[in-house]
Amino acid sequence: IFTSAFYERYFSKLLIDCILLLTTIKNIEIKSNEQFAIYIILSMVISTFGSSALAFIKFFATGIEDTLVQTSYGFLGVYITLLMYLRLYKRNETLFLALPNLTYNNLPIVIISIQLVFLLFGYRVFARDIHFSVISLFYSWIYIRYFYRFNHDGPLGDSSDDYTFVSMFPEALNPVMLPLSLAFYNMGVLCGLLPPIETDSLVDKKSQHHLRNYELPMIRNDEIKVSTSNTSLDALQERRKAKAIKLLDAKLAELSRESDGW
Repeated sequence: IFTSAFYERYFSKLLIDCILLLTTIKNIEIKSNEQFAIYIILSMVISTFGSSALAFIKFFATGIEDTLVQTSYGFLGVYITLLMYLRLYKRNETLFLALPNLTYNNLPIVIISIQLVFLLFGYRVFARDIHFSVISLFYSWIYIRYFYRFNHDGPLGDSSDDYTFVSMFPEALNPVMLPLSLAFYNMGVLCGLLPPIETDSLVDKKSQHHLRNYELPMIRNDEIKVSTSNTSLDALQERRKAKAIKLLDAKLAELSRESDGW
């Protein structure tokens, strides 16, 4: 369970893992060794069992027995776990001045995207542990968001607006990621793993839920003015119409009296 994350067959991949680890460890601020150890150990356990579950799913879907005996190893699952913890304190801090858009907030998604590109082009050496990376990404965010104890007497998790799942992706992908996040989150709620989305009024109190992190549509002042002016015009026209009817009735009554006099 614990050794698969620290095993590597290829020197080039091992070198990359060591460089990434050394550049990450120096920036990590650990406030509680006990909580951090639980966080890392659970990540390795869940990643291993998740990888085994994926192997069984592949076997039942394809019937290929080799999927059950394929070795799974790689360090990037642990590295993603460290990055998700580092994201708590660095967030929008840039890594390189030449790449201002590359921050600790989106670095986990960038790493997994690079692995996916290697996998699509056949370079499996650098993408063999992509399943560890994806599982660790979901586990780390859920655990830090809802279950990590930063203080002994404080609440569990980090409910700040900056540490949302959707914010790791570019804003252009928000229309796609919001419904997907909501769907997967509801699955976690049905399984009893996640708390339900709060139903407090968004007008009275801004929700801290990562899927409620958007503003309600506001009515513009010019729309209010147009609506008010239209209502005033309708009332004025009704009054004019009623006055014209009264004048017409009076005129007809006067003509009727004159005709009777003849």
